[in-house]
Amino acid sequence: MSQRLCFKIPRETNTYADVLMALGTASLLNEIYGDEARTTIEDRGDNLSIEVSSDKGLEFLDTFTRLDIGYPFVKQKNDEIIPNGVDDVFDYEKNKEIEEAYNKFIKTSGKRKNKISNKMIDSGFDKPYEPDPNLKLHKILASMRKGWKSDKEFHEYFINNREKISKLAMINLRHLSDPCFEKCSSDDLDKIVSGSQVLLPIGGKGVNRSKPDSTGKSGLPSDFIDWFSEWMKYRGMFKFLLPYRNGDDFKFLVIVPKDISYNSVVSIHNDLFKMNLWGGIKLDIQATLSLAKILVNHSEEYDKEKGSFKMLNRRPNQVIEGLYQAYFKSMGTAASLMNYSFIGLPGWFTIDDNKTAHEFMDILDEHGKCIGALQEEISSDIPLLQDYRNFLSSGDYRHFLEFLSLFGTYVMQRREKNKWVMQFTVQNLRRIFMVDKDYSEIISDEGFLNLASAIRRATVNAQYRKAQGRRDWDIKYGLAQDWKRVAEQPDKLVIAISEFVQQYNAENARHAEENKERRKNITTRDLDQVLNLIKNYGSFLVGMLLLAYGYARDVKETDESNSTEIKEGEIK
Repeated sequence: MSQRLCFKIPRETNTYADVLMALGTASLLNEIYGDEARTTIEDRGDNLSIEVSSDKGLEFLDTFTRLDIGYPFVKQKNDEIIPNGVDDVFDYEKNKEIEEAYNKFIKTSGKRKNKISNKMIDSGFDKPYEPDPNLKLHKILASMRKGWKSDKEFHEYFINNREKISKLAMINLRHLSDPCFEKCSSDDLDKIVSGSQVLLPIGGKGVNRSKPDSTGKSGLPSDFIDWFSEWMKYRGMFKFLLPYRNGDDFKFLVIVPKDISYNSVVSIHNDLFKMNLWGGIKLDIQATLSLAKILVNHSEEYDKEKGSFKMLNRRPNQVIEGLYQAYFKSMGTAASLMNYSFIGLPGWFTIDDNKTAHEFMDILDEHGKCIGALQEEISSDIPLLQDYRNFLSSGDYRHFLEFLSLFGTYVMQRREKNKWVMQFTVQNLRRIFMVDKDYSEIISDEGFLNLASAIRRATVNAQYRKAQGRRDWDIKYGLAQDWKRVAEQPDKLVIAISEFVQQYNAENARHAEENKERRKNITTRDLDQVLNLIKNYGSFLVGMLLLAYGYARDVKETDESNSTEIKEGEIK
């Protein structure tokens, strides 16, 4: 009969250190109870709960006497002696040589690399080995060690005292399951482990010393350091730390589970680890959107045959919360933590079937392509990236509206230089905004939609027609900037909207008089409805949503032409 065993990892630091410990502990429990048992991780606020569903109870822990250490021994230098009994070794220098040879081969062979590789094989030579993907993690860790080698010292002690440590570990697991069981400490083991800024970034006192040998217990509160916790973090670090380099600086990301199986976290992490991502602000955004896509892609709702878990009418951020990130700046002989933050996974709407899964994926694709055009090297693009990252971090739609207002102007500027840029679509914006009651009522209003369509025809659509050699209509280049400036001032926004409607309809009337192409007018009813929305929901929300919709592409919209009749109620 299956039993549900629960092991609680306290949130002692509120950093990715807690998550690494939870993931490391989950990997240990998965090793003990096997893949046939279901191991899940759930964030319960003050603790990360690991649940194991197995027909073997807690007493099974007493039978386990020879655990694996769960991470590799890192051989840093060629002349370093590997302790007897160590099986899992990562040879750092050898892997660097392999990478150097491979990069040299790629550089010299260029596009002919596959052809040259095949010729080498046909001639009896081995083609260059591809570098170990884990080397990128070890290269950054090597730059941060500065004498810290606690993971290696613990590894050696473990090999020589495997049964002792296994027995002590079982006692500590029982304590995590039931605090009534006394936690087992060991003076010998506690002396071996020491803190590292990698494992507790915000606690790294002393990392800026001219020649720091470690953060040590002087840098980290002693309450944070105990051998079992550090061992679990070592396991988590080598399996789940995502490393990214940006010049001499670097960043670590860690996936934060909300309610998901351990094996699913492993698969999702591995897919994200393989992706070639880089940058500063843009890395945060790309990693978050990519993580969301990988998560949805692994769900049974998206692919019933290949999916490994069910979304069960949940939002993506109810399965994986997001990513912790720590940004370290190189200070020459040391690295200093410059920023530590959390970026939430999108949770725009629930996924309960194949249709909603594909809709979510389409939106993620669209956002990725729109963001892809922005460059951190261009100063005017940075505010857009910051607003979008703030939107992901907070989930606050106001940041998204700020971003969309800037992006509308960005689209116009790019097109004026004959540069293509992806637009957000009305249909996908609607899918995001419909989950909020106030937003839903605004964007469903007929007057709002008619005014947004008029904005679109007078801005991005008119500019597109100009590029085709059809400058039939005036282009309102500064509309987004002007409306954004007065969005929080109701009287001024109403004046700006009224002036736009008057000019828009007047231009339509001139076209009608000259028997030229004509657009649909904005009616007094449309304007009254929009003014009523401003009264009920505020000028900022209505004004910014008008800009968001007005500068987005409506895939269903067609140009209306050759209509010369002025209908009753239209503003002339």
